[in-house]
Amino acid sequence: MKKGRFWITPDPYHNDDNIQIGREVKISCQVEATPPEELTFGWLKNGRALRSSERMVITQTDPDTSPGTTNLDIIDLKFTDFGTYTCVAALKGGAYLRSA
Repeated sequence: MKKGRFWITPDPYHNDDNIQIGREVKISCQVEATPPEELTFGWLKNGRALRSSERMVITQTDPDTSPGTTNLDIIDLKFTDFGTYTCVAALKGGAYLRSA
């Protein structure tokens, strides 16, 4: 990877004091890398791979976000959802970055 930097952004409409059970939480991860179109993303929870589901929605091709961005939307937050979430990005050539 020629250059790489991460930005992890919690939902701008909620701060840590307002995250509530039953609500939706969005976490965004933006990576600056060259070339951005070759980035692939993954999300981990407590070190284990997350898969997109009805409640854990992972997007990385949203036309409303800038290139190199992935989002994790947690719908109907449950107590068991609390943990450490990590964004993993890789270029198709094999170099990868990780940020929590």
